[in-house]
Amino acid sequence: MAIFLPAGLAACASLPETAKVTAFGTAVDAGVTIVKQVGVENANIALLYDKEAQAGRYMCGDDWEAVTKPKSSIKPEAIAFRVKRLEALAAYASALKTATDQSGVDKLADAANNLIVTATSLVAASAPAASPLVAPIGKIVGKGVGLAIQDRYARQVNSIIAVTDPSLQKLVSQLVTDMSKVERASQQTLKDYKIARDVNLENMRVQQVVVSTGTGTPPDTYRCIDGEKFDPTGPNVRVILNETEDRGAVHDRLIIGIDQEIAAQAAIEAANRSGPVLTKIAVTHHALAQQSPDTNADIRELLSLTDALAELVSAAKEEK
Repeated sequence: MAIFLPAGLAACASLPETAKVTAFGTAVDAGVTIVKQVGVENANIALLYDKEAQAGRYMCGDDWEAVTKPKSSIKPEAIAFRVKRLEALAAYASALKTATDQSGVDKLADAANNLIVTATSLVAASAPAASPLVAPIGKIVGKGVGLAIQDRYARQVNSIIAVTDPSLQKLVSQLVTDMSKVERASQQTLKDYKIARDVNLENMRVQQVVVSTGTGTPPDTYRCIDGEKFDPTGPNVRVILNETEDRGAVHDRLIIGIDQEIAAQAAIEAANRSGPVLTKIAVTHHALAQQSPDTNADIRELLSLTDALAELVSAAKEEK
């Protein structure tokens, strides 16, 4: 997914602050959208494992259930916190893109206040406070009476960015930590999936497993290789394969499993690369707050990082 700079940003070395802010809002909007998708794709890894585990139970004659939502992923409340952070950041970015008149500036102030409240309340790992934790930003920055209208809007926007910056830095730091947890959890879940998949592939070929229990005692028999009930590599275990097995079915299931593993690896790599995208959002926002002349380069780098992340998410979807 290619993301293009607004007309004029690429060609002009120095732009009015309004154009920079709009370009930043567009870049952040794209970045947050992709990071949301990264979270979804990594949750799908947990669902993939849960389905494979339940399929194995069915094959072996054990109780099983149809799984529609992942049960082995990060706790639901942690996911809810991540979504709330991302939504606050996305709303702020969206408001930045349209803060070109008084109505737009007022919406930006509301979005900024929501971001500040969200960042502060989530630090305490509790629900957002019922009332704002800061004075309404519109009152902080004032209306700039006496200035030229466009200049007044620009000054208000710049003031909002400056007031919001500490909270945005905090919120992005929380998101970076959260996505790192997502990556680690998905790495472990993928390992669990591969084990379950490989066992299921083996059991597609098994007719019976005979386990000797001692001299003069009839052996136990099982429909599947089951590491919880016996050591499948032990000397007292004999696996009888089905001579009429459908090798084509085993082959097809193996290819599907490999494709699913590749998709999962792409999603995990996307979670890893979400950190730099989020960090660049924070760095670029701080540059805007400081009215740095180098903001254009930061915006271009953010767009480039977002494009690379979008390609990984696309690969995760295509390989399924």
